[in-house]
Amino acid sequence: MIVNFGAYSPDLPNLGNPCITARNVIPQGRGYKPLKTPTSISDALAAACKGAFSVKRVDGTVDTFAGTSTKLYKFTDPAWDEVTRTSGGDYSATTNWRFTLFGSRVVAANGIDATQKFDLGTDTDFAALTNAPVADAFIVVRDVLVGLNTTDDITFSAVNDSEKWTQACGGGTQPVPDGGPIVGGTGGEFGTILQEHAITRMNFVGGNLRFTFDRVEGAIGCIAGGSIVEHKGRTFYLSEEGFQVFNGAESVNISTDRITETFFDELDRANIDTMSVGLDPKNSIIIWSYPTSSTRKLLLYNYASNRWADSDQILTCLHTSQETSTQIGGFDSSNDLVQFTGAALSAILSTGEIELFPGFNATVLSARGLVDADHDVYVGTKRHFGATEEVQNNSSENGKVLLRANGKYHRFELRPTEAWTEITGIDVEAKRNGKRT
Repeated sequence: MIVNFGAYSPDLPNLGNPCITARNVIPQGRGYKPLKTPTSISDALAAACKGAFSVKRVDGTVDTFAGTSTKLYKFTDPAWDEVTRTSGGDYSATTNWRFTLFGSRVVAANGIDATQKFDLGTDTDFAALTNAPVADAFIVVRDVLVGLNTTDDITFSAVNDSEKWTQACGGGTQPVPDGGPIVGGTGGEFGTILQEHAITRMNFVGGNLRFTFDRVEGAIGCIAGGSIVEHKGRTFYLSEEGFQVFNGAESVNISTDRITETFFDELDRANIDTMSVGLDPKNSIIIWSYPTSSTRKLLLYNYASNRWADSDQILTCLHTSQETSTQIGGFDSSNDLVQFTGAALSAILSTGEIELFPGFNATVLSARGLVDADHDVYVGTKRHFGATEEVQNNSSENGKVLLRANGKYHRFELRPTEAWTEITGIDVEAKRNGKRT
């Protein structure tokens, strides 16, 4: 019989759960692929990264920027060239840098210092963006640069002009007093303004009115600016009820009965501001880095198949990197820029407790992992649901693992021991024992 590794759902009860562990793997519509080892592509940044951004120009040139607590840098393979402003000295110590692209201008904000700009192809250092407000983050809605503050103000520039912000010049300011502080947002054809207790949609109408601001009824708010990422008009973010996706009209929870409880049990809320996120369109995955009480972890979500996985890799400042190809980049404990391009990480997949023959005990005689590599198989058995689990394990020989595991409930775990490309489940040889129990 085939036991498939289904959707990773650690929040659900163990009994009958198709997957309680999916570590260092990429979830697919059916089965899992390997998550590759983060590999350095740079020298070390001078200090811990507080934000990173990568963009590809029309001519194919890639520009990658990173900010530390007090300085800004540009990646010149493999080094980091300091591009901190030449007037005003180091920046105020900051927790986060947020970047966006407005035309060919990179805009950087930390919520404390004057907003910074770097014109691609001409500038060699960042400098203050003329007339721009101090903001925690910027987004681009249609052809307008929009500044967001953690108070309740939205400030917007004139059309196609990031240096004109007054109402007389076509800019303006809009308070959004209902819904709590602004946490972040995303742009595009419309703006999605994420507040602690609401979502406001920013619609461009032109003329003297410029924008309308509509609170989306029933939408729950966002609790971490570093969790926000946009893809094809959809905004993914973390709320008090778990991870959500906003489609422009409503939010849908994508983590309930999957990973919400497990995630919040591990999350160190005191350091939630250090969350970061990157998007890999090739593999249709989003990866979040988040702090726990003792370390950091990664959470992976396949937005095409609506499936999850996790990873024990310790990375910060995840972002969508354009270096070498469009994929997810981040920074390791040595402050090196890394990408997931190395060998497959050590993967673990396991089911919950399964009754192979409902109502009967069973003996597992052998198991064959449905994976294209040598592997270890672990089988946990219980005589009854409250019993202590007994575990047997063996390595594959010609793809088959010989076992003799007797019990009413069985749990299966697979660990590849060499390079692999796909896992779907385990082919189990078992026999039914005795009378109905």
